[in-house]
Amino acid sequence: DGVALQQRRPLAALEAVERAERLDPRNPAVAYWRGWLHLSQGQIELGRHALERSLALAPKYIEALQALIGLEMQSGRRERALELQHRLIAAAPSRLYVEWARLGELYFSLGEFERAAEAFDRSLELEDLLERSGNVHKLREIRNISDLAEVFYVRQKRPKGLGHAVLCGAPFTGSDPFFVMLGDVLVPNNDCLPKLKDVHARYGGSVLAVTPVEQQYVSRYGVISGREVEPGVWEINDLVEKPPANEAPSNLAIFGRYLLTPKVMEILPKIEPGRGHEIQLTDALRQVLREEEIYAVRMDCVGYDTGNILSWLETNIALALQTEEFGDQLRESLKRLLG
Repeated sequence: DGVALQQRRPLAALEAVERAERLDPRNPAVAYWRGWLHLSQGQIELGRHALERSLALAPKYIEALQALIGLEMQSGRRERALELQHRLIAAAPSRLYVEWARLGELYFSLGEFERAAEAFDRSLELEDLLERSGNVHKLREIRNISDLAEVFYVRQKRPKGLGHAVLCGAPFTGSDPFFVMLGDVLVPNNDCLPKLKDVHARYGGSVLAVTPVEQQYVSRYGVISGREVEPGVWEINDLVEKPPANEAPSNLAIFGRYLLTPKVMEILPKIEPGRGHEIQLTDALRQVLREEEIYAVRMDCVGYDTGNILSWLETNIALALQTEEFGDQLRESLKRLLG
């Protein structure tokens, strides 16, 4: 049935579903695939009914919960979507997508020439090529990318700063806390967001990831000052965006990961453009400090900032060296190139 749907053969998919229903009428997976079949034909209510039946048969059916969350969000039924999101957390607390603040959703603010949407779209031609070549492992990886979460995009029409890019997402975040993840900062072991979430659960307020940088580089980042309330956790009393090295309040630089409260979305529209005529998120956070506490978590994990050409090149080499597929060969190539 799934293959028939992917190849746009609805009659074959319908025959597969009906045959499966005759064999096992109480199988939640069969109800799930009937839901997808209806949705692929634009039959929204029939699709919703089939997905709900799948959950009635198996209340913790992860795929049905994900599909219904996306459907309800697209239909504007946010309360129902939030209810399903809570069920999703209870059903699978260790799965990747429950670490997103808008559980089950990824939101991208894209610049004029950015094409991140393509990274999460299905590529039927590529999947067909991998399937015909028998590369099951790669096929599974490609399909998993598009199934990570419900993905939404909004275009930032002009480069007006990080604060403005975040503000573009206000219709998606509503009254919930949310994560901000800068695309040019990579944290390969994916342990950053859970740490931010843990500190938020214990202290409340917004939480920023920070990392120590050498003094001569602090002018590239937003920098915090504050007091350490426990090992590796600071209560922030000020933030400065890209200060001169001799004026920086510390060497703890904000490292591209934020857990922010709804107060940030209330403040951002009131922020006047600052350096470079951009709306800076750091300026908004300074205003938030007047009303709420903000905390910072020192990241002890390895992260990569790809914000310039040299660091982008270094990141590609460092990560490639860690892979089984290319690590040894690349290491030998580097030895040869370096003499």
